[in-house]
Amino acid sequence: MESRDMLVDIIDMVSESHQCSSTYAFASIPYDIKKALKCGTSAMNGYLHPPPQHLRCALSEIKSDPTLCRTPPLQAYLQQIQKSTKHSHHPGHENDKLYASDYIHQDDNKACDSCDSEQQLPRTPRKSTDPVIHYGTIASGNQVIKDAEQRDKLARQYDILCFEIEAAGIMNTIPSLVIRGICDYADSLKNKMWQRYAAATAAAFAKFLLSRVRTHQDSGINS
Repeated sequence: MESRDMLVDIIDMVSESHQCSSTYAFASIPYDIKKALKCGTSAMNGYLHPPPQHLRCALSEIKSDPTLCRTPPLQAYLQQIQKSTKHSHHPGHENDKLYASDYIHQDDNKACDSCDSEQQLPRTPRKSTDPVIHYGTIASGNQVIKDAEQRDKLARQYDILCFEIEAAGIMNTIPSLVIRGICDYADSLKNKMWQRYAAATAAAFAKFLLSRVRTHQDSGINS
């Protein structure tokens, strides 16, 4: 994970080509982190229903034209949410720190002021604080991951971009699509600094996606 952007749970699966945007396969997968940690092996289990077709169609349209996510409507939705929600603005690049996978943080829920700076991984600073959309596999589990090495192992094995703990409980009951803003790096450092900004970006993209659903449906009626 290189930055705290947002993720959507659709990935293309056509002719082994990752550039084809016409057909998509559902890519939220359930995992059992307790079993993974106890046995030393990853444990993906169960099945999650795919998102409704109308959401997949709208998402396909957005994904096929990346410029749509840089248009005023998406930014307007985010600004609207930030005006009504305290502490939901970007916390600043100086607070976005990624450490070596084998480094254990000493101050959980802290700003990592006492962490070993030599363990921090160097990264090229981003020029903008605008959120970036990533499309890929989201793993939904039964426990928060606080082990960066386990995170990396599962991510490599299943091509996972994001871990979360809520979607698996509802996706087989309520037709839905997972959108996640990134608030931490699934390592031993868990602070809440990025949570509200992450929630705001995910909510803004959800509103933008729903606006494209209406546009797509209206176009279908008129044609």
